[in-house]
Amino acid sequence: MSSVKIGSIIYIGSTEISVTIKQSKKNSLQMVEKASHSIGIGKEAFETGKISAEKVDRIVEIVSNFKQLSIEYGAERIVLFASTAIRESENKYYIRDRLYQETGIVLEVISDSELKNIIFMSNLKVLNDADYLKNNAIITFIGSGNLGIAFYEDMSINFLQNILIGTIKLYEIAKNVDKYSDKMNIMVKEQLNTYFNFLPTFLPKSNIKDFIVTGRTIDTIKALCKAEEKGDISFISKSSLTAFYNEIVALNADSLAIKYNLNREFSNELVIATIVIENLLEMTEAETIVVPNIFFFDIVFYQMMLPKQYEEIKTKFYGYAIESSRKLAQMYKSYGKHIEFVDELASAILKKLSKTNRFREKEIIYLKIAVILHNIGKYINPDKHYLNSSYIIQKTDIIGLSEEDRKMISLIVKYQSYLLPTEKDEEYAKLSPVEKISVSKLSAVLRLADALDKNYSQKFKNINIKQQKGLLVVEVESKTNTYIEQIKFNEYSEFFKEVFGIEVKLVIKRGL
Repeated sequence: MSSVKIGSIIYIGSTEISVTIKQSKKNSLQMVEKASHSIGIGKEAFETGKISAEKVDRIVEIVSNFKQLSIEYGAERIVLFASTAIRESENKYYIRDRLYQETGIVLEVISDSELKNIIFMSNLKVLNDADYLKNNAIITFIGSGNLGIAFYEDMSINFLQNILIGTIKLYEIAKNVDKYSDKMNIMVKEQLNTYFNFLPTFLPKSNIKDFIVTGRTIDTIKALCKAEEKGDISFISKSSLTAFYNEIVALNADSLAIKYNLNREFSNELVIATIVIENLLEMTEAETIVVPNIFFFDIVFYQMMLPKQYEEIKTKFYGYAIESSRKLAQMYKSYGKHIEFVDELASAILKKLSKTNRFREKEIIYLKIAVILHNIGKYINPDKHYLNSSYIIQKTDIIGLSEEDRKMISLIVKYQSYLLPTEKDEEYAKLSPVEKISVSKLSAVLRLADALDKNYSQKFKNINIKQQKGLLVVEVESKTNTYIEQIKFNEYSEFFKEVFGIEVKLVIKRGL
């Protein structure tokens, strides 16, 4: 039997449905086949809130054909994705059911944050393999329904913003002036400014030398700007992009479509995408636009067929998530010695508990980020800050984390002190049994670690954690008054015992 694995990914986008079939060979991915069919569901979904029955029939037909194509090429696994257009449709569950009933494939409707993580992971895999990422950079994805912007600084992604406005949505805003192309350009730029004017706050402190961009329209922009190909990366010179920008803003969509033999809808997207690129390029000192030659879902192929390489990039992304969280805590003036102390103690407790509890890698990341961010709400109001912290975490994009990840972390933070997990809490009640146990265990550890630095003075030194049968012992040394820490530790130990089923004891050695 051949060791080569073949996989297929079908993606339902806002303007087309595509299939990409790849195989793993010699520890790398190789293209087998790709195809696409145009289907304009994005505009309909954004304008009416639904996808018409006729379009749904067409979606099912195309997916069925792509499934058959995948089978003919020997695909061992077929994955079906959809994002913005399907997700924003009121009838998405009906569409999902029809696809399953008629094709046998379960449609995965992914969130914008999940899509950005997939795309950025795919990008960074190519860039890291090419040993390209050496400078501070802006990395952006330009989609039909959304924009993703990340800042790469000091070998890490420290900031991610997902903006729910893409080429189609921007065109809908500016379409009333479409016949006056120069005015459409102004309209789009002004609209972008309402989203981009906050970005300088988060820009890397030193100069941004690289500008990296991906998106559905980028292949066409590459061709029209005569990009230079170097392996898996293409380079568009700033002068070529500027010349192309000046050319297309002087044309309306009809003229552009005729000149370059494009359909009108795609011409609109092309104009908008170029305006977005030009605006972001102005924030950098880059002389070229870098375009990784990737399929957006390449990282899913790695997960499917080359899991070792996938785990390597996933671990790197967890590191980005931690660094991005530190950046967020610093922004809210809440990162310092207290966080470092609680982080060290919480990690030590969790490590000791791991001997009798099977904590997943993701749970370890959850706790670390929860510790880093548990006090950010004090920037808004110290009173009930845990609620503010929880809210900020839920509403803030963090690279490497999905909406579900942020929900879990936000609840761990929510239960850091006064509140306890209970079925009376709607947010907690909606979790699965496994998620409830995870939130309860991790919040119990956070509470215990936080209790030992309640007045932010790091009174304890030489911390040693021991686990005996039915008992966890926290040994510390201190020469100062630790009255409040002892009270809080004893108070929080009750919930810890309820969750883990073991007693916890604080032993303080007093120095001379």
